[in-house]
Amino acid sequence: MSCQPAKRCLLITNMHIFTSFSHCAYHSAKEKNEFHLLLALYGQHELLFRRHSVTFNTGYLHQTTYWVTSKSQIMFHGNFSLILCIYMRIIYITLKLTIEANMLTHSEISNFNKYGFLIKRKYLAESCLDEMQHVAVNHLENHISPIEFEADLKYPGAPDSSDAPGGKTSRRLLQAYARDLSFQRWAKNHTLGENLRQLFATKNDLFLSQCHHNCVMTKAKTYSSATLWHQDNRYWSFEEENLISVWLALGDENKKNGCLYVIPGSHRLEIHPERFNEALFLKNNDVQNELLIKNAEAAELQKGDVLFFHSKLFHAAGRNNTSRTKLSVVFTFHEFGNNPINRTRSAEQPSIQISRASKSD
Repeated sequence: MSCQPAKRCLLITNMHIFTSFSHCAYHSAKEKNEFHLLLALYGQHELLFRRHSVTFNTGYLHQTTYWVTSKSQIMFHGNFSLILCIYMRIIYITLKLTIEANMLTHSEISNFNKYGFLIKRKYLAESCLDEMQHVAVNHLENHISPIEFEADLKYPGAPDSSDAPGGKTSRRLLQAYARDLSFQRWAKNHTLGENLRQLFATKNDLFLSQCHHNCVMTKAKTYSSATLWHQDNRYWSFEEENLISVWLALGDENKKNGCLYVIPGSHRLEIHPERFNEALFLKNNDVQNELLIKNAEAAELQKGDVLFFHSKLFHAAGRNNTSRTKLSVVFTFHEFGNNPINRTRSAEQPSIQISRASKSD
């Protein structure tokens, strides 16, 4: 399945393509093969064209193919090679314009650098979200390992032990990348990669950490916990403290069901170690911390929205006080050359290279 970002419509929305071929006579075996290849290409990309308001209609088979735009009409008779070349060119231009239409603006990049986070609305197609959600629910219901349970961490609100009521409540489905192809396609989404390169200000390949995040967050009803104020970099060990996490909402996220809260601009602050407790959360009853937390904002998301946030950004989350489990896919990326430090948790598993040449979307 192709997972294209569901963002802006292309500039070619007035283009209409009508294809029809002779239903009996092929002039050669080559022509027959080209015809079937063309139909296969149409089948692969029909959803892509429909998503971008490009009409592609197949009628009864005649010998003529029409490419009609608002300004011109071009007719081809029996030349399947030429038809195929034109079709492939349309596919290439469509994909190219899709990427360009979803590139971040200078303002968005500037805001990310200033505030440490960026929200992009309706970033991914509904079908791709539903596919990942289906897998996540199935793995939750069947307790498919590896799973981190709320009782393992004992954050505020979590069950006291695995034997207590709610002790088998999942907090995260770990190793999301390896769980299903739908998660891999999302991690390798070409537009996502280009947006990340814009935020990293690099043209190099990126790497997905298998050691950090790489999960489906499963904030359940009743027994979910609250996550206190922290920076992810406090627990990670890389040569540079410059990583970006991508939080994809598989459903709506709001204050009632435990959305993230962020402190804008906090990724640029230097916080004295004495302001953290033993678990590396911001201490309670610290005047400076209280003043900092007053600047917090709720990062409320709707299904398909994406939150990009820097690894030094302070963030927290509340409990889920609704009747439905909240699901979010979270991956963390780093640049080529920013390596995990040997013999640390960050180097326990190799990062996955996300090549710029990858067109998995």
